[in-house]
Amino acid sequence: MTNTFARLGSIVALLLFIACDKEEAGTVFVDSRLVPYFTSFQKEAVTRGVMIDLTQSKIAGEIMPFEEQTEASAQCVQPAEEGHYIRIEENYWSGLSELKKEFIVFHELGHCVLDRRHLDDQDEAGRCLSMMHSGSTSCKNEYNSDTRNSYLDELFNH
Repeated sequence: MTNTFARLGSIVALLLFIACDKEEAGTVFVDSRLVPYFTSFQKEAVTRGVMIDLTQSKIAGEIMPFEEQTEASAQCVQPAEEGHYIRIEENYWSGLSELKKEFIVFHELGHCVLDRRHLDDQDEAGRCLSMMHSGSTSCKNEYNSDTRNSYLDELFNH
């Protein structure tokens, strides 16, 4: 019971932390559209025995138009002196299903929080074995409601 309260307290602290105004000194901005996915990521990690404190990690997140040309529509930016942040191209985001949004955010948090790199391994049927695939290979992304748990198990227990 105490563990449950500790987990809930951690999630509440996360929500309070990321809901702060972007201009407030000492806070990290997370776009309100990303908050449910950040919260779910932390919850899924805890469910699998992985303790992640996104408040402590200071991972920012923003959905915005990309001014520069880039192949990626979403990315984890890891500047040397600042905290990591996720940025997602606004037009790309608006066309995604809820499950695809979750996939994109979890993939980028995999880079920023779990320090995961791309893993393009595939099974004999050509299905990607990890949600951390680069998207530039021939493996088929099979992230859906039936395969979600196995992909999340691999993400957090790799």
